[in-house]
Amino acid sequence: MRRLLAALALLPMPALAAPGFIPIQGTLTDDNGVAIDGAVNVTFRLVTDSTGATGTWSDTFSVDVVDGRFATELGGANNALDLSIFSLYPTVHLGITVEGDTEMPLVPLDHVPYAAWADHAGDAATLGGATLGGIRAEIPATSDLAQAARDAAYDTEAELTTVLDPHYDYSGGTGIDVTGTVISADQTQIEAWATGVCYDSPSELTAALSGTYQPDWTDIANIPSGFADNVDDDTQLSQTVVEGYARGVAYDTPAELTTALAGNYEAAGYTPDWNDLTSMPAGFADGNDDDNQLSRATVEGFARGVAYDTPGELTTALANTYVPAAQATRDENATPMRTCAGRTAPSDWAIYSTYHPVVDVDITGCGFTSKPYITIALHGSGSHWTTVGGSSVYSATKDGFRVHIRSVDSSTADTYTTAASQWYIEWIAVGN
Repeated sequence: MRRLLAALALLPMPALAAPGFIPIQGTLTDDNGVAIDGAVNVTFRLVTDSTGATGTWSDTFSVDVVDGRFATELGGANNALDLSIFSLYPTVHLGITVEGDTEMPLVPLDHVPYAAWADHAGDAATLGGATLGGIRAEIPATSDLAQAARDAAYDTEAELTTVLDPHYDYSGGTGIDVTGTVISADQTQIEAWATGVCYDSPSELTAALSGTYQPDWTDIANIPSGFADNVDDDTQLSQTVVEGYARGVAYDTPAELTTALAGNYEAAGYTPDWNDLTSMPAGFADGNDDDNQLSRATVEGFARGVAYDTPGELTTALANTYVPAAQATRDENATPMRTCAGRTAPSDWAIYSTYHPVVDVDITGCGFTSKPYITIALHGSGSHWTTVGGSSVYSATKDGFRVHIRSVDSSTADTYTTAASQWYIEWIAVGN
């Protein structure tokens, strides 16, 4: 939206100008205070009240604006002014709208247009009893009129700004900032104003409201009729009231109850008939209780699938778990023992010290409950015959043991994991 920054200078017109017009000049800027430059369409309105509701004249035409300044005339041959309005109304206001924007605040016109009315008054020939020639003799020279116009108008933008700023420019106070058409508020300042006059927290509001409201008995609506008389004397229910509560949710008579139970219960003394039974097992449907012994085929059918049918089937099932007693390995006390065997991998070895490899053997898979008898041998593809310790068992338990190897030829002791050596331990463990 544009705004009028400089005052409108209203200049007097020639004494016999017809039709009437009013020369004006002013300054236009945009919302940011930048001067407008170029041709703009402007609508001028003359109104006779400060609200702008009553208009007497209006016209829209192009105005050339140079560096924010313009000069033009209201009225003329195409849309003449009736200058008599200046004799009928004490104050006439000018409204200006640029390029269809909102109309700017109305500007009251000063005394120059009113002076112009004297040049067109209908009784100028006898005004004040003076002749027209006498009046003309008293009219100042053109230069004097020009000076009078300068004295009546604002000559500079600064002078006009000084006059208009208090009315049409705004600045913020504490906590308020005005930049162009944008007004913003400081949240901290607003909260500071609110503190002390508002409740800051739910607990503070609760404390303020607590205990303040206490309804009066006479303010309660829809009081039940039993309490409306303000006497609590209805302390016992009558039989009629109780029966009224029960009626509809209970059976009132034996006949009503009998009707409800019919089809679900039989009367006392009722004896069911064999022929009325439903879902009878097939063995009883013929009426003979003659199935009192299971056949062999029936029993075998029960057992089949949950038992071993032949000695061969049982032997096969036990082959991986048990051995015949006659074939079992026994200790010195003739106690049968189980046998377990295995071998390590060449990659299982670790360096214990220089020329001294070691391997730990895990036998937990054998399931021994105590330390077994263990026999070992070192195998490989070369040089293992130069070692000592390949048949020695260290730290044996039910779960494993260790083997230490040391080479007589120290140069070969650290080559046990090479492709040429491939050393490993084979072992056999016997125990419980």
